[in-house]
Amino acid sequence: MKAYVWGYAPMTIYRLEQQKTNNQAPQNHFYHPTHVANWQLPSPVSAPNMDVLYSSAFLDLSLGPLIFTMPAVEGYYVVQLDDAYGNSQATLGSRTQPGGAADSYVIVGPSDPAYTDPSSYLSQGFDQQHVLPVDTEHAWLIVRIPVNPYAEPGSPHTLTDSASYQANVAFDLTPLLDPQPVRPMDPAVALEFEEPPSDAMTFFTWLGMAVKASPLPMEAAFSNAVLPPYLMSPSASVGEAQQALFDSFWPLGLDAQGFHPELLDCRQRALLEAGMVIGDCILKAGQNFITIGPPDQYFWHVMGTSNIGKYPNTPSGWSVRSIAAYEGGIASLAPDGTYPMTAHDAHGARLRGGRAYTITFDADSLPPVSEGGFWSLTVYSDDSASGVQTNLPAVSSAAVLNTAYSQLPDPDGATSVVDTTHFSNPDYQEDDTIYFAVSGGGIEAERPYFVINVSDGIFQLSRDPWTPPPDHSGMAAITVDPSIVGQALMTGLVIPVHSLGSQQLPDAPPALRGTQLAFEKDGDGNSILRLYLQNMPPALRSNWLPIPDSNTFQVMARLYNPTPAYEQSGGASILSSTTIPLTTDDPELAKQYPQEPVDDSNRYGTFKLKPIVPTE
Repeated sequence: MKAYVWGYAPMTIYRLEQQKTNNQAPQNHFYHPTHVANWQLPSPVSAPNMDVLYSSAFLDLSLGPLIFTMPAVEGYYVVQLDDAYGNSQATLGSRTQPGGAADSYVIVGPSDPAYTDPSSYLSQGFDQQHVLPVDTEHAWLIVRIPVNPYAEPGSPHTLTDSASYQANVAFDLTPLLDPQPVRPMDPAVALEFEEPPSDAMTFFTWLGMAVKASPLPMEAAFSNAVLPPYLMSPSASVGEAQQALFDSFWPLGLDAQGFHPELLDCRQRALLEAGMVIGDCILKAGQNFITIGPPDQYFWHVMGTSNIGKYPNTPSGWSVRSIAAYEGGIASLAPDGTYPMTAHDAHGARLRGGRAYTITFDADSLPPVSEGGFWSLTVYSDDSASGVQTNLPAVSSAAVLNTAYSQLPDPDGATSVVDTTHFSNPDYQEDDTIYFAVSGGGIEAERPYFVINVSDGIFQLSRDPWTPPPDHSGMAAITVDPSIVGQALMTGLVIPVHSLGSQQLPDAPPALRGTQLAFEKDGDGNSILRLYLQNMPPALRSNWLPIPDSNTFQVMARLYNPTPAYEQSGGASILSSTTIPLTTDDPELAKQYPQEPVDDSNRYGTFKLKPIVPTE
C-alpha cells in the first residue's frame, strides 16, 4: 500500500511520457496542439482548459543537454519544468521574468557536469543564470499561454494564425551537443500506456521502469542561491528519507533496477493486489477531499499553498503529489496558477446536472490576480464521454449548447447544399460542432450537429444525451431532403463554452476581447457579475456556463498569476502566506514566512471565492 501511494506520481509521469511520446511528439520535441481543449479531444495535461494553449515536451536528458528557447511574449505566460517525480524544478514566465523578453536556457540532468558546476557551458554562452538543472534524467516541460477562443474570428481553425498560437509554437528545444537520432513513435506503445494500470503487476512493472529510467536523486544540484529564489525552487526530490522508504520496498520485488515479479510467490502477488486496492482507496479519498473545502470557504478547496507542485520529502508530501498525479498529471506552483475546486453548493450538497445555480461576484471583488493575470471558472462532467480523460472529469459536453460566443451565420449569408448528404464548407473538420440557422429537409435549427467524416463532408448527429463515443458508433447520418438541394442552408461553427472569466470582461486586453460578460444590478443597486450554471439557457446568455443535464459535476476556478499573499502587493489574495517565499525577491520578507508545514492556520488566503447557490 505504501509503495502504491508513494509510487503513483512517478508511475503516472512515466506512463504519460510513454503515451505522449508515441502519439504526439518524440522525446525532446514539443507537441503544439492546434485546437484549444474540447470535451471530445485529448489534452496533454489533466483538467483540459480552454483558456490557455499548452505546449508539452517530455525530456530525456540522458541523451545530452537541451537548449530551451523562449520567444518574446506579451502578457501572461508560464513555463513549468518538472522532474520525473512531479516536483517543479523551475518556473519561467511573466511572474518571474517581467517584460517577456526572449531568452534561452540550457536544461541539464544529474549526469551532466553543469548539474553541479553551472559554469560548465560558459563557452557555449550560458552563464550560471541560464543553466536549469533537473534532479532526474527524465523531465516534463509545459508551456501555458492565454487565449480567448471566443475572440477568434470565424473558425477556431484560424487559431493557428493568432498571436497566441504563433508565440506558443515559437518555444523550441534543440540539443546543445551532437543530436541523437530521433526514436520513431510507435502507436502500439501509446495504446499500451493509454490507461492507468488495472492490476498490481502492471503498476509495479511501470513503476520499476520509471525508477530505473530516473533513479531517486541523492545529490543536490548546484546551490539554488545562484538563481533568484523565485525562479528556481529548492529541490524537493533529493532526500535521504525518500531513499530509505524506497529501499524498504525490496521485499515487494522493487529496487533501483526495476520490478522483479519472478521473485514473488502467489501469496506475495495476492498481497500486492490487495495493497493496490487499499492504496487506490486512499488516493480516491484524497481526490474527493480536494473537491470539497470547509464551510467557511463555501466548500471551495483552495490549492494555494507552497507544497503544491513542489512537495516536501515527507509521507504527507508524497501522498499529495500522488493525489495530484491521480487527478491526471502534475500541478503548477500556486503563485503561477492556483485552481480552487468544488463539487458542492453553498449548503454542502452535491452539484447535480439538470438543476440551476448561480455564482455572484461584487464588481469590485472579483477573483484577485496581478497585472497580466486572469481568472476563469470551468465546468467538468464527472464522467468522460470521450474516454480520453481517466482519473479526471472531462469538460462538460453541454458546452455546445451555448452559442452566444459562436460566430453564427447571418440569415443573409449562405452555405449551399451541393447534394443530399454533403455540405460545401471546406473549413469544417472532424470533431467540429456546427449549427444551422434555419430548419429544413430534416435539419433542425439551433441544435448542435457533430462532424465525423471530413473526407466526405458527412455531418452526423448524436443521439441524446449528447455523448458521442470516440469511434462515433451509434451516430445517425443526416439525410437532406433532395427538394432543398440548392436552397441555402446557413451553417456556423459552434465554439463550446466550457469556461467564462476575466478574458470575457469589457476591460480584457484587445487581442483577447470578444463577446463580453454583462454586469447586472442587485437589489441595492450595486454592480454585480452573476454567472448562471444550468443546462437550459438563461435570459442572459453571455453569462451562461452550461452544466450537464444529469449526473453530478464539478467546478474549477483558475487564478493565473494570483495576487501575492504579502500586504505590500495590495488587496486580498487567495494564496496562503506559505507561498510568500516563492513570490518575493526580498530575503527579509521571505524569512518571516516558513514554506512548511502547511496546516489549517495557514492553508487559506484572505480572499474567499463566492458560493455556488442553487436557484431551483
